[in-house]
Amino acid sequence: MSRRYLGFLRASRSEEATAVSANEILADLKNLLWDHNAVSKHQLTVEPFSEDVLVEADGTELIQILLNLTINACHASKDGSAISVRGRLHPGPVDIRVWTDRPGSRFINPEKFVNKPPVVVFEISDQGSGIPPEILSRLFEPYVTTKSPGRGTGLGLCIVRRLVEHADGGIGVQTEADKGTIFSVCLQARAGGV
Repeated sequence: MSRRYLGFLRASRSEEATAVSANEILADLKNLLWDHNAVSKHQLTVEPFSEDVLVEADGTELIQILLNLTINACHASKDGSAISVRGRLHPGPVDIRVWTDRPGSRFINPEKFVNKPPVVVFEISDQGSGIPPEILSRLFEPYVTTKSPGRGTGLGLCIVRRLVEHADGGIGVQTEADKGTIFSVCLQARAGGV
């Protein structure tokens, strides 16, 4: 696994277009989280795609996005909660109105999101307390955090935003008080699959 990520880093430095296997990324995510303290207190499910697909993204950046969002989901949830990570392939464009036309929702990067099919959506869901509206509007800004003092820097989601924007992707957030939050990372897939 570490050789694969060193390879991703070399490809990133050479500015080559990259594409990574979605199921490899999800398998690596599960392995990296296996012994993580925040995750060990929860019921984590990582659900692979029924048929693997190539994602038009840097592998190192994609694993960093998913790690950050999954660990945040664990921090936002009470011990023993279900946390899930799953992927869906959209053969057509993603309807971003799901996130832009209702309260408790937000979509990041609608102007530059390359919503050209096929599109892969990675969903990270938790059973936490939800994100208050006053935080949701600023959630991806630097130093904004929902964690108690001393538990977070408020930089993780800012970095996630930058990495998703670098891949010409988008992030949808749906949250409801006392029911949880779903982060949806939308990225272009390579036509024709793996």
